[in-house]
Amino acid sequence: MKCIKEEFLLQMFRSVAMLGLPCWAPDVLSNDPDDLYNFLHEQCAYQMFRQIVAAYGYSFLGVNMLQVEDWALCHKIFCSFCYSHMQKAAKIEVKSPGGLKKKNEADNVTSYHEALADKRLDYLKAEGFPRWVIALAVETEAHSDDEFMDADPESGWPKPVY
Repeated sequence: MKCIKEEFLLQMFRSVAMLGLPCWAPDVLSNDPDDLYNFLHEQCAYQMFRQIVAAYGYSFLGVNMLQVEDWALCHKIFCSFCYSHMQKAAKIEVKSPGGLKKKNEADNVTSYHEALADKRLDYLKAEGFPRWVIALAVETEAHSDDEFMDADPESGWPKPVY
């Protein structure tokens, strides 16, 4: 969403509102992905996608306009996104309210640990540490500086407590 210009986001929201929908929320937990309500969402998404691709709004993705015109392909991608990705997220939230937020936070911590491990490995190699020391630092789990309070405003990285 960060790469999409605000004008295109506003166009998406206007389209959803013009269809009389309070928000874009297909019923991903239903057993009927082809019901009228979900079909309306799919058509809205497809038309908006086509318009924004034509206006080069997704140029950063390298979208091929010929493939956008392939309705069968777009239908498969839409169904895959809604009834796989979105459905998994909805099931997590139904099972445990707030669970999706916790999962995303855990994923962010893992990403932080992976980046920290890469930085430390580069440092150990550059400073000529022995192979056995470098081998210890290869595992992401060895980098658990997750006892932090706030993010550093300059770097955005968490500040360790110690």
